[in-house]
Amino acid sequence: MNKYPFLALATLFLITSACSSGRSLFRQGSVDQSSFVEEIPFTLENDLIFVNLEMAGKTFRFILDTGAPNVVTEEAAEALNLEREVYGNVSDSQGQSSQLESVVLPPVKLGNLTFSNTAALVADMRAIPIFDCMQVDGLLGSNLMAKTVVQIDFKEQVVRMASNRSAYNVTHPIRLPFSLKTTYTPVIKSLQVGDLAVENITLDYGSGNGLTLPQDLFSEATLDAAPVVSRGASGTGLYGTGRGEIFYTPAHVPAFGADSILLRIRPQSNRLLGVDILKQFKATIDWQRKELLLERQVSGWPEWKAFGMGIELVDDHLEIGTITTPSPAAEMGLQVGQRVLRINGRPMTANDYCWFTEEARTMESLAIAVETEDGEREVKLIRSVIR
Repeated sequence: MNKYPFLALATLFLITSACSSGRSLFRQGSVDQSSFVEEIPFTLENDLIFVNLEMAGKTFRFILDTGAPNVVTEEAAEALNLEREVYGNVSDSQGQSSQLESVVLPPVKLGNLTFSNTAALVADMRAIPIFDCMQVDGLLGSNLMAKTVVQIDFKEQVVRMASNRSAYNVTHPIRLPFSLKTTYTPVIKSLQVGDLAVENITLDYGSGNGLTLPQDLFSEATLDAAPVVSRGASGTGLYGTGRGEIFYTPAHVPAFGADSILLRIRPQSNRLLGVDILKQFKATIDWQRKELLLERQVSGWPEWKAFGMGIELVDDHLEIGTITTPSPAAEMGLQVGQRVLRINGRPMTANDYCWFTEEARTMESLAIAVETEDGEREVKLIRSVIR
């Protein structure tokens, strides 16, 4: 399990109350080409898919996110001088909500394809520190992708878009039928997870996690028996960071093979299938037939190697935001809320947040000094398998 090493990150946007024209807003738009197969390269960063697209002669950096409609940042909307209309209430993956505005995008160019008159929401994503560090300009959402048949190939690191499924040679796939939200986000109708038949799981390529289910599906005994628990920050959404406990426990999902996955259980009600599992497959998403086809590319499941802590920006300093137990961080007695003073001898301030989140991706060990009631304490952590 290749988790983002220091931050709980999820970018899910859920429409909880929409204007009456919401369905027609996200239905609008078209592809200028009539018959096509196009490959768009992507980079995988922190288990998120980044693609470059062009609008009005400018290049923008977007996260591919089937769990959301198109979203542009305030900065991108201003750069494109877009006219706005009030849309309605939108909630994020952490259960926080606010009213957003909608826009119609200028022609969007992805490779040799052009998408005209597609809608987007406008959100102040850069106000969230991690999105600002990652220089995100928006989300490439399901309402645009639904105009094509999309194939996501992690082995080749390309997104393919075709006018017809017959353009792809799909062999012996796992077939998962889905329904659609107002935003054209696919919702897997049913998935067997252990003894549970779980319905309505959002296909969320904008989440770097695996399979996430809500706590109300499980007994207290199941939660108490979970071998791994994270406490503190539970994820980052459109409006900020959520808090709470996350439980991790092995679960058998027959559709994915004999090996058990590490199921993620959290307080929020969302049911999500994210990239930490999906990256093991080449996926074909057919919005017209409402079917997800998964072809296994990598056998087994990756190990979760981490230090067992999350770092977050709080006002003018860095703090420990999450502790996972068991882990190196927990064994060394680090606690949520402790102020981070130094990393590998380098003093840490708010200005070091982006530097740290980038460097942390490749660190196998680190020395961290934190503030305590008695002054300060420095410990050394070695990235280890968490299970």
